[in-house]
Amino acid sequence: AMGQNENHLPTPQTGELDHALAVRPRADLTAIVVFRVGGTWFGATADSVEEVLSGVAPMPIPLAPPHVSGVFPWRSNGLALVDLKGFFALQDDPSRPPAGEEILGRVVVVVADGIRAGIRCDQVEGVSEIPAAAFRSERCGTGRVRELCCDEVLQHERLILVLNLAALLGAARP
Repeated sequence: AMGQNENHLPTPQTGELDHALAVRPRADLTAIVVFRVGGTWFGATADSVEEVLSGVAPMPIPLAPPHVSGVFPWRSNGLALVDLKGFFALQDDPSRPPAGEEILGRVVVVVADGIRAGIRCDQVEGVSEIPAAAFRSERCGTGRVRELCCDEVLQHERLILVLNLAALLGAARP
């Protein structure tokens, strides 16, 4: 059951990954939260992830750029909801409702350089501890991908793009 705030927006429930975000770090491992947008896997360092939410219904922002899906209530603030499809021209997930319809989705709340926002995603896999040797920053794509991702990791035969959150959230600002 979701609570209602005074603006009658659904208040997202606390995510199931809260306990996993308290991972005890080891010097040779980096904890990343792994999530999927469309058919692309992304990662964010666990220390930059504040919460994972489900049941988020964003309010649209008139004339917002394509990478901003709207705003949503979080604690006592309104946060921008960043859509990585707008940054990376990703294909839609066929199970996702068409643009313009209300979407109750999963959101990874992140913070970098004092900027806090939500990143919209289709699936959150969990926290993975990645050995330092597995990060391949020299192979991290070209163009926009290179600008907004700092590393890539090959895990279980799939590529995970590790986001440069400071660059991403800075680029998401109007």
